[in-house]
Amino acid sequence: MLFNNTLSNAKMERLLAIMDWMLSDEGLKFCAYGIKGTDWTEDDSGKVTLLWDKDGNGDYIKKSLGSQNLRWMISTCNDMSLLNPMIEQSTKDDYLAYRNKMNNLFNENKVHYVTINRDLEWLSAANKDNFSSSFRSGAISAMTKYLAGQKGALSDYYNTNKKNIDKVIAEINAAL
Repeated sequence: MLFNNTLSNAKMERLLAIMDWMLSDEGLKFCAYGIKGTDWTEDDSGKVTLLWDKDGNGDYIKKSLGSQNLRWMISTCNDMSLLNPMIEQSTKDDYLAYRNKMNNLFNENKVHYVTINRDLEWLSAANKDNFSSSFRSGAISAMTKYLAGQKGALSDYYNTNKKNIDKVIAEINAAL
């Protein structure tokens, strides 16, 4: 996350305090469910009950929580996907099984994670700068759709953006 360099120290400290709170358990639940007592309740055992409106089939009506977007910007957001009541439990279970399998393979030294090349991440180039925001939001949307069961969402995203992705890759390769 980038900040304006003219931001006062007081404002920066307040922003960092809010971001820190949003990464706490209380902040996670606020971002995932809304306002405690209005949008959800929690019993003594920690079980959360949503108070969201439901449609005629008894399914929750999607609630727009802007705090989810802010939390995503300061975290990886993977923890919120598991709390999202709009994602079926079977999809969450599949994700957790996949994550556990990948972690086991990593621990057995059978797979390796790619580390982020900070020089590449901060490289400024015309196409990369032009498309990075739309690529990011489109990729998040495609991943969310995929996790919600739309299995073709990732390939659809790639195919739709392939021409611009290729431009950015060529530009980055030329700069390296």
